[in-house]
Amino acid sequence: MLTRAQEAGPEDGFTLVELMVVTTIMLVVLGALVGGLASLTGAERTASSHIDDEQRGRFVLASLTQDLRSAQQLVAPATVALGGASAELVSLGLHVVWSYDRAGTLTRFTVAADGVTRSVSASYTGVVNGANGPPVFAWLDPAGTDLGAQSSTTPADLARCATSVHLTLELASHTGRVPVTESAGIDLPNQPGGQGC
Repeated sequence: MLTRAQEAGPEDGFTLVELMVVTTIMLVVLGALVGGLASLTGAERTASSHIDDEQRGRFVLASLTQDLRSAQQLVAPATVALGGASAELVSLGLHVVWSYDRAGTLTRFTVAADGVTRSVSASYTGVVNGANGPPVFAWLDPAGTDLGAQSSTTPADLARCATSVHLTLELASHTGRVPVTESAGIDLPNQPGGQGC
């Protein structure tokens, strides 16, 4: 005579140990997938931030370049001792001043006819050229010498002798790594080109 357990046949199912092993394996696989996705998301975020920084630098550089290329004349700055931290020019009939304050802001002012009243038309933060970095503006004479780096250069010399300008912008990176650097060289077509320099 068969017992009741023998009549029912083999019991189907998993033991508790088997369930624990399978669950552990699934958690390890799931953890690896989530870790991989997190890594990819972080890499995408870093790349996107870097592209944003580069685009911001190119936009600021394009604004500067537009003013410099359309300049009818350079205006003698108040001082050359700013070490390439400012530019004054007449562009499209406007007296325009670009000024870098070493605290990280590059500002575009338009100056009224009285020569004193300034209105801010654009302001860009995050410029980190700093005291040890390259100057924002390097005013070059026909021989390629940086006039702003010479102690004997007067403001009038700078306005009269500069025939091109080299712009360098170092912008703080969103990712906290090395600053993004954008640069351009612009010939100043309306400059006399070394007359009396």
